[in-house]
Amino acid sequence: MTVWRGVLAGLMLIVLLCAGGCYHMRLMPVPLEGASFETGQPVGRTVAEIEKRLLQDGFLLETVDASSGMILTGYRFFYNDTSTGQPAGGRDYHYRLEVRVTAKEKGTAVRLTPIDLELRTFYVYDHEGKLDTLKKRYPYEVFPGMFELEYLKKELQRVKELLVAEKWQG
Repeated sequence: MTVWRGVLAGLMLIVLLCAGGCYHMRLMPVPLEGASFETGQPVGRTVAEIEKRLLQDGFLLETVDASSGMILTGYRFFYNDTSTGQPAGGRDYHYRLEVRVTAKEKGTAVRLTPIDLELRTFYVYDHEGKLDTLKKRYPYEVFPGMFELEYLKKELQRVKELLVAEKWQG
């Protein structure tokens, strides 16, 4: 009987350890990873070029401050998760991007930081012949177990590649 309890306890421990790697088991938000790169251009030119490229890519800009080297975007949709268990229409991932440009000895350093990550869902209910809609927002800081952060990493890599294009490096 004690051997059976030991085997059962061992299996439960293995399941708990394996489930800990699953994002659904994340109880606390982890810091969102950013991305960075350097360019040989001065701060003002770098901010202007990044502003132009973000606008061309469809970002809405809330703040552009060339003197402090900061750009803040509005919310941006970047992924729709329609995997099993998601509501009809899926969950839409949105985030805001903060870009910081700082002077270096030769050129600038650029830091991309995702902020205000959230999920948005849209539900439609038909209750006794009545159509009701419900829109919900889930901020990452409150509901970290709902988020698959790999989607954000891919989006940040895409934006970094957009901004690091070879044309303006020289």
